[in-house]
Amino acid sequence: MPIFQPANPQLELAQPWWWYNYRRCKPKILIVIDGLSYTTSGFGLSRFIEAIAHHPTATLRPTLTLAHRDNHTSSVTISGTTYSVDTQFNFATASPAVTRVNYDQIWLFGVNSTPINDAEVQTIADFMNNGGGIFATGDHAALGSGMSARLPRIRHMRNWNSQYNDNGGVPMGQETVPLSLDRIDTVVDPGANNLYQFDDQSDNIPQRIYPNYSVTGSNVTDWRASIHPVLRMPGTPLTRGPQIGGFSNSGPSGERGTITFSNDMDVLPDHAHESECFEVSPTENAAALNGTYAEAGMNFPEFPNKASGSGKVPAEILAYSVSGGRTVYNGGWKPPVRPRMFGAMSAYDGHLAAPVSGSQRPGRIMCDATWHHFVNINLDGTGTARSGLGSWPGGTFTPSGDLLKIYKYYQNMVSWLQPSNRIWCWMYIIIREAYYRSPVREEFLDISNLKTVEEVVSLGVTLTAAIDAISGVGASRELISTAVKEARDNKEQEIDILDPVTS
Repeated sequence: MPIFQPANPQLELAQPWWWYNYRRCKPKILIVIDGLSYTTSGFGLSRFIEAIAHHPTATLRPTLTLAHRDNHTSSVTISGTTYSVDTQFNFATASPAVTRVNYDQIWLFGVNSTPINDAEVQTIADFMNNGGGIFATGDHAALGSGMSARLPRIRHMRNWNSQYNDNGGVPMGQETVPLSLDRIDTVVDPGANNLYQFDDQSDNIPQRIYPNYSVTGSNVTDWRASIHPVLRMPGTPLTRGPQIGGFSNSGPSGERGTITFSNDMDVLPDHAHESECFEVSPTENAAALNGTYAEAGMNFPEFPNKASGSGKVPAEILAYSVSGGRTVYNGGWKPPVRPRMFGAMSAYDGHLAAPVSGSQRPGRIMCDATWHHFVNINLDGTGTARSGLGSWPGGTFTPSGDLLKIYKYYQNMVSWLQPSNRIWCWMYIIIREAYYRSPVREEFLDISNLKTVEEVVSLGVTLTAAIDAISGVGASRELISTAVKEARDNKEQEIDILDPVTS
């Protein structure tokens, strides 16, 4: 049975119902930049856009609106698709309006420190509080602070400060010693020539990141570890433990249990001066967790209470990285850094929080340490003599296995940031994709003829196995539990399913 029929079926007679639902369920994403570009230049985002909207590994490809706070070429063509670019973009006066009716997510890639005005802050805050997903990043020091440094929750989840203030901003490394030693440098491998150079960020050696696993249990025989959905790779189990996969922590085969961690997301492009992401919890920045947002004439609890249980929904670090760079040459030799670990990415799950106002829960948030994890110069080496995280046979760029992991990280974010009342869209599309894969379609040619409970259960078992094969072991269980939770807790869900106009 379809999710719904088109409002005007005669307009869609040439298409099956699932095609209409697929088009409707595509994430609607507004990307806003300043100082970067959407072109194929070194500081362009064309590879990132290709990864989320055009690459063969992208399952549900978003509808993108591209905008720039300043000037940009009127259009760009990426993987054969031409996008117009809205210039001199203003969040408060944009047409179409920046609301949940028109967009599911906003992605912010900032360079400028010129702040958006109060009306724009209010527009984005309302979008977030009404369930919209947000991604935000900049670079070292105050780069990117113009769009993001005043936004609720986001302002505490990443370092947006200048290196010249008293709030612990991250320097570039050109400052006086000892301030310059706090530069965050992840280019820890000098490459083939054994020289530490700025262009090493464009070679085929990525940085190593370390997922922050959620581990439960009381001892070595009953622990369970889970990885955040944003970091899960295809074929990776959602939950792992000492008995999973038939291996135990004791005996000669014990070490084989570590194989269940071998395909996790563990790389990012490297860069000589990144920023950092923060945890916001009862033990880390509790004042922010329990504080009130009072910017731009607004007033509400910045981190709302949990929808179930007690306390606040925190922001967590999803993965850590290591700043351990030695001296690096970039028009001059920067001194070595103080080695330390730092937050590479942070996340806030607003779907677990009570509404700020009305009935809709807040949206999810992702922050990343730097947009150098997304721009071409770090992905394909554009503008340098390096080939990036891949190769250029015949002049065509082919991503390496490491870069395909990074592409999946981007795609996972698109999925995870979707508003809570869009979960069912994903569920139906994923089930349809699984159904048309062998052996499901082959064994269940006509599901309308299933007569017994056993036959229906058999279909379910086969479908869940197919979903796990596509998205990783445990993906089907996660999908089902999320859908059941949303159907129970979020009444707007039912409106979203039935009304094609409002969503």
